[in-house]
Amino acid sequence: MLERVDWSLLSRPCFWKIVKVLVQKGEVNLSYLLHETMLNYNILKRCLEDMERVGIVNTLRIGRLKIIGLNWNNKLTPTLYDLVRVMDENLKI
Repeated sequence: MLERVDWSLLSRPCFWKIVKVLVQKGEVNLSYLLHETMLNYNILKRCLEDMERVGIVNTLRIGRLKIIGLNWNNKLTPTLYDLVRVMDENLKI
């Protein structure tokens, strides 16, 4: 069951960095996400846990490998996807 979104999550820079990478690449492993976002592991882990708790991302574990992707069953995900795509296009010079 999905919980209500904690709106403070949307104000966290880690949230937007993760969403941007997932919009650009689809599903990625944890190491790639760490490299691309340049976040500290503990910050990334906490942010991913919060995002997974509210149903924005899914995490698939295969042994020691973690694959992270957007959860398209969440009503907020398509809106976040569109927002990041539009912002990405508008900010390119």
